[in-house]
Parts: sequence; structure tokens; C-alpha cells
Amino acid sequence: MSQGVDEGNSICTICGHPSNEMLWISLLEEIVAHHEVGNVFNIGNKSLSFTVEDVALILGMPCIGFPVHHYGSSIEVSKLHKRFGKDTAFTRQVIHGYLIDLVGSDEEDIEDTVRLWISLLLSTFLAPRSAYVCSPQMIKYLDDIERIRSYAWVVAFYALILHNIEKASKMVKMNAKRGTHDEKPRKNHFIFGCSYALCVWFLEHTHAIPPISCLIFPRLFRWDTGLKKKGKIIVDHLQVVESKLPIHPSEQWLLEGKRGNANSGDFAPAEETSTPALSITAQMAALVDALKAAEES
Repeated sequence: MSQGVDEGNSICTICGHPSNEMLWISLLEEIVAHHEVGNVFNIGNKSLSFTVEDVALILGMPCIGFPVHHYGSSIEVSKLHKRFGKDTAFTRQVIHGYLIDLVGSDEEDIEDTVRLWISLLLSTFLAPRSAYVCSPQMIKYLDDIERIRSYAWVVAFYALILHNIEKASKMVKMNAKRGTHDEKPRKNHFIFGCSYALCVWFLEHTHAIPPISCLIFPRLFRWDTGLKKKGKIIVDHLQVVESKLPIHPSEQWLLEGKRGNANSGDFAPAEETSTPALSITAQMAALVDALKAAEES
């Protein structure tokens, strides 16, 4: 579940089961309504910090690497912009169309295909903005296929989640005060980025919905998006079972990584431990490996 943010776009899910969509929207609204300040939320009458390390553990992506500039930063012309037009907005619909045109065609460019697939992941789940558009600042970091895994993507995803959280929280609280009988149009509320990570963070701390297993990694796979839950989850009535997320030995590399000399331009994350679920980082790396294999053949 992920939300775009900008005027004219309200909260809506993009993954999971439509039949249970309202549960996740309701849960997200409850969490946002309990935002206190900065990265702190009041859960079960206890102040809990939502950290970049939490997002790394949830997504299974390292939080160490070279910085990724995003919202509010200057836009540089990327290789994708050079190919498809410098004013192109890479929405999920646009990206999907380009992929259909490229894959299997005589003019298929494997590197651009890899870039488009990663852009699709960014625009729909990891870092969506309004209308599910990929951040134009982020696309530049896909230019060098070999360096994609060397960036601290999680730090950017984390910053995007919190970017508009204060305004969204005020709007949710304002709508709640109006009551169900107020017929005036309600104000939309928006958040950037991977809001599903925020929901998983909440569930990790409260177990308001039991996980499938606590030994599934990355953690975002521990909850079934199609589960059925009777009634609304009331944050104030919950008890915090974990004040700080425990770290499994197989996850330690996500927080530490293996960094070379920053000035030399080389960075390599620590070797990834095998886990029950394939991490998003591994999927991105697999695209790069597929590219190399195709070039060799």
C-alpha cells in the first residue's frame, strides 16, 4: 500500500486486496492521526520513534551508501530523459507503456529496460509522489547500472515518508472532529513514499494484527495484505510489545554494510545473508546481473 502526495490525490492503495483496502487505509489514518512531532508517534500512549533503521529492516535494504537526492533538490537530465524527452513525467502508466514498447522489440535496450523496471518500483511502491510519478531527481541515480546498489536509497525513502506527515496528521484530525454527519466535502490528506513501511512499523511494535511469522525477512512480507480484521484498530487501546525492533543476525548488514574509501568512489554493501524472502535489494541486483549475462551472450 502506498500513497501519492500532492493537491488532488487522496489516500488509496496500490497493492494488496481491493476487498480489504479499507482496513489498510483506516490503519494508516490512525497512525498518521497519532503523529506527535518529527519522526515521533504516540502509540498506545507511548512515544515511539520511526527511524531510518526501521525502514531498512522492513524493506530489507541497507541504509548505508552514497546519498540520493529527492524532493526539493535540483533536477539533472538522466539517460532516460535523454531517450524519452527531458520533460517526461515518469508515471507508472508512462513507464508501463515504454516497457511494452521496448521489451522484445528490435530496438530493445537492456540497460534502459532495467532502469524502467526500477523506476516502476520507485513510482508505485518505494517512493511514489502525486499520480504515482517517479521522482525526477531519483531517476538520475539509475544512469550508472553498476552504482545503483551503492546508494542509500532507504534514507531517501524514509525522508519522503515524513515529508508531509505533519500536514497530513492535521487534516486527519480535522476530519475526525467534523463527525460522520457533516456533509461538507472532507479535505484530502496526503503522504509521500512507502506508507506501507509505516504500517508494518506500527504492526511490528504492537502486533495489533499477528504476523504470519517473525522469521520472515524482509519484514514487509510478515503480514498478509489480504487478511481480514473485524472492527477498526484503535491505536489508543493498544499495548506496545516492542519499544525497539529487535535485530536478527541476518539483518545486521542492513545497518552496517561494508564501506570502502568514500573518496575513491567505491562502495559495496556487506554480503547479503540468505533469507526466506528475496529482498528488494536482491531483486534490483538481479536485474543488474541479468543485464551482464545478456551483454556477455
